[in-house]
Amino acid sequence: MPELERGLKCLINSGYDLFIVTNQAGIARGYYSEETFHKFMVHILSKLEEKGIKISGYEYCPHHEDGIVDQYKKKCTCRKPNAEMIKRILVKQGVAGKDCIIIGDKLSDLIAGQRAGIKSKYLLKDVSKIDELKDQCENMNFYHVKNWVQFSLNIASLKIIS
Repeated sequence: MPELERGLKCLINSGYDLFIVTNQAGIARGYYSEETFHKFMVHILSKLEEKGIKISGYEYCPHHEDGIVDQYKKKCTCRKPNAEMIKRILVKQGVAGKDCIIIGDKLSDLIAGQRAGIKSKYLLKDVSKIDELKDQCENMNFYHVKNWVQFSLNIASLKIIS
């Protein structure tokens, strides 16, 4: 995980606050509870903080239309690729999407960012057929980086991109 740490520290050193936005269908599917998920997040956030990486917060979606837990079994507006979770963070922070970056390993992450008004989008995934993926992306522009090392090497240009 040194590459991840390096990338996150580069973002922090460039003045960005970090947030996690995550679909958690496992809650709806009964694999684990919301309480277990929050305990896991507290653990992960404290481990990152020990390494000098402060995550400012997180948003999550516990819903899934194929879930077995009644209260979470639904099609919702917060599950990515919808933008509600990201919009909640933007409102809480008083930040415009154009001033933010989204980094995801799935197209649904980038689509959610696009729908929230985020202009700088990075797909962090090692794929050989990136052009095929771009065809699925609602005509949006994004940057493709294969890993956190490549992302970190390009961090200097981040503030120029938007």
